[in-house]
Amino acid sequence: MVPCRLLPLLFLAACGTGRFYYHDLEVPPMAFEQVWSEVQAVAALHGYQRDPKVTDDGLRIYQSKWKTRTFGFGNTERTRVRAEVERPKDKPTGWLVRFYVERQTVKDFAKAMDPEEKDWSSNGQHKGVEELMDAQLRRRLALETGG
Repeated sequence: MVPCRLLPLLFLAACGTGRFYYHDLEVPPMAFEQVWSEVQAVAALHGYQRDPKVTDDGLRIYQSKWKTRTFGFGNTERTRVRAEVERPKDKPTGWLVRFYVERQTVKDFAKAMDPEEKDWSSNGQHKGVEELMDAQLRRRLALETGG
């Protein structure tokens, strides 16, 4: 049993492990191209540009380039979207759209305005953007909203 005073430390340690939790959307039967197009369109709505080095239409993997923002007081973060489109394991039709928004920050205030690659560190996921993208994809793909 873990003492309660250690739980916050375990939680913080888990945030930096690079393990991401996907939003999963079950999509009814429709053309792959339509699903793929909507995933990319919703990412673009949030200012994410397709990274051609990682994105692979054949493997159905989309990853955006990093989008960097500086908030002042030395607070700089960057985010990117990763999405995968696959067939559901238990159904021969339809699609499963899985995605998350990764977030990294610069912890050294002195380097925040001009960070190098080594200055970035994982800061979990951007849940706010994920929730917006989830709602937009549901609407664009005409999915049940669950409410």
